[in-house]
Amino acid sequence: MKLKVWWIPQVPMKPFEYPVNTVLEAKILLDALGKYDAFQFENNIKPDYCNAGGLQMFDEDAQEWYDWESEGSGENINDLSYEYLAAIPLPPPNRNDLRDFRGRKRTDMF
Repeated sequence: MKLKVWWIPQVPMKPFEYPVNTVLEAKILLDALGKYDAFQFENNIKPDYCNAGGLQMFDEDAQEWYDWESEGSGENINDLSYEYLAAIPLPPPNRNDLRDFRGRKRTDMF
């Protein structure tokens, strides 16, 4: 399953997108981006902000990105706790999906 985080630090600008491997990884990244925006505001780096973000998954059949929802409950990533997400077994790594936003394999970057 292909997943990506999208983040708009100032609505209505174009979203920043970054591939992730798990829903837990997405939750951590989204929380960090939100806290970074708040930090910039609180330290007078930017005068205000109106951000938005979320997680999307790629539907291979439709060849489109859709907002991710938890199977069964329909909850989105903001509704789920770290404890719940940490209990989900991790899928085996797929080295072909480990690409950064420039299309390079992440393993080539380190």
